[in-house]
Amino acid sequence: MTRTHSTHSGLIGRLRLQGVGVLFGISCIFTAGCGEPAATVSQSSAVSNVAKSENVGALVMIPGVVGQESDLAGMRDGLCDAGCPLRIEIIPWETSAFQPIKNLTDFQANLDRAGRIARRLTQLRRRHPDQTLVLLGNSGGGGLAIMAVEMLPDDVVIDQLILTAAAVSHDYNLSRVRMKCRSIVNVYSRADGIVGWGTSLFGTIDRKNTLSAGHCGFLAPDGSLRDEEGLVQIEYNPEWFRFGHDGSHLGYRSRKWAEAVLSRWLMTSIETASVHEDAPGDDAESDSPSTAEKTAAAY
Repeated sequence: MTRTHSTHSGLIGRLRLQGVGVLFGISCIFTAGCGEPAATVSQSSAVSNVAKSENVGALVMIPGVVGQESDLAGMRDGLCDAGCPLRIEIIPWETSAFQPIKNLTDFQANLDRAGRIARRLTQLRRRHPDQTLVLLGNSGGGGLAIMAVEMLPDDVVIDQLILTAAAVSHDYNLSRVRMKCRSIVNVYSRADGIVGWGTSLFGTIDRKNTLSAGHCGFLAPDGSLRDEEGLVQIEYNPEWFRFGHDGSHLGYRSRKWAEAVLSRWLMTSIETASVHEDAPGDDAESDSPSTAEKTAAAY
């Protein structure tokens, strides 16, 4: 770990010399594929419903720092193609798509956004206590998702947290998160430079200049992948290339990848949620590893 951090410290120094050029490049990458400016997103409707079923549960999705619903259109449509029975809600950041660095670095604004997400999750869980509730955060949305879960009231627990390319520090303490969700899936890719050198330069959602968990996974102090109860870490598989995911930051937008790969993890969550009807106690904790094992097996 010392050698890795030293190498990236040197990289940060070189990149800072390029200043404006790097900032422009990052902004272009973050906003690539964004089909609409923030002005076209309805501020009166923060949640977009595209679901078919009303009695299975909900999947709440949080986009990256571009902040728009369109950022997750490929994921959403791919899950629908796979027959996902969950109601799908995308909660946008309610900000401009053309200020990704500001969205990434404004910690107080992100705490406020996380609070809004937590309130929505609480509403869904209390309204439908026996239904499946899954939260997915992509890129910067992964950081918001983690903070939102930490803010949940004591009586609210979600079934699964899925993180894709999460822009949160690799050494982030997940203890509170693990108390509030029964399974955590972290998908990462070492080919994803945006959450590698990008967050080493501009910082993560939790404001550390380091490699993100979306680049190298959540790591132990010795640099190995953390082995924690209920946590499944899945590294990019080259086989996903045939589904349109090339390992880059934009690869997670692939509709075919969501249909063929992401949908399997969701179905695992739906299948196992029925054994967790009560608030978590000793029995629920004992069931958490089996949920994680089934998710890993689905992969």
